[in-house]
Amino acid sequence: EHTNISKAQLSKKKDCDWYMGAEEQVKYGVVDKIITDIGEIL
Repeated sequence: EHTNISKAQLSKKKDCDWYMGAEEQVKYGVVDKIITDIGEIL
């Protein structure tokens, strides 16, 4: 519900391991932002 992953796509992927890189996670709404500098969160 909170991602950009369609139900159809999730159904195809749910029975196997599904690894995503950082950019792909942003694309699908799994994460909001890639932190590249620890100063961004401290």
